[in-house]
Amino acid sequence: MDQTNHLAGAAIYGMDAPDLIKMLVIVIEQRLDATDLSRLIFAFPTATQGLIDGLTPEMAMEA
Repeated sequence: MDQTNHLAGAAIYGMDAPDLIKMLVIVIEQRLDATDLSRLIFAFPTATQGLIDGLTPEMAMEA
């Protein structure tokens, strides 16, 4: 996280890595914040949804 609680970089390994890294790239490039992430809707629970659910509280913390 950077000083404004935006994701600054990411690394991920595993079978779901291709799908998860795509989402993380969007979060980084679009400078999405916790509010933006909480508004994302996924068709059904996915590994990406779990990633976003875990990332959102960290981004909501005050800098």
